[in-house]
Amino acid sequence: MYSTITVMQEYTIIFIGKSGAGKGTQIKSLFEHLKQNGEESVTYLEAGQTLRDFIASDTYTSKLALSNNTSGKLQPAFLAVWAWVNRMITSYTGQKIVCVDGAPRKLNEAYILDEMFDFYNRKNRVVVYINVSDTWAKERLKGRARGDDTNEASVETRLKWFAENSPEILAYFEKTQKYKIITIQGEQSVEMVQADINNALGL
Repeated sequence: MYSTITVMQEYTIIFIGKSGAGKGTQIKSLFEHLKQNGEESVTYLEAGQTLRDFIASDTYTSKLALSNNTSGKLQPAFLAVWAWVNRMITSYTGQKIVCVDGAPRKLNEAYILDEMFDFYNRKNRVVVYINVSDTWAKERLKGRARGDDTNEASVETRLKWFAENSPEILAYFEKTQKYKIITIQGEQSVEMVQADINNALGL
């Protein structure tokens, strides 16, 4: 069903993995690889940094979201969906490449993401699952020195949510038959993971 993905061809890549799996790092590496091959038509959808920036603002909602972070609670789906849907609506102008970082977190978000890609008639949908252990993820998170990564309760909650929700999310994408699922062993050097991803995508 899927042809080999090549540079300059439209495709849509969803990166899924635990916090600390290296999704953002690998997306940046992929963008650099694409630019070196002459492809710069990219839309990057991610909820994490958008939400962190929002939480740092001074609004009623941001204060409630900050309270969730402090107590180790996962942010509600409507905030996460708002973060990447708003980015798509305001920034997408038909770019050939769309990369999604860290979404969906729950099955209901997967429905919305899939519906959005149907609306935009996105082709060549690929899910890149970067698989790492909890131990590996925690060690990576310690080195990031980011606010929500130093909260042990928050880290444990995020890992627990991922373990509970990722199997049905991956199963859903596979069942729709609109997505190619690629599993990458993430417990390697950044360069080796990057090479595995590029090879799997045919780049």
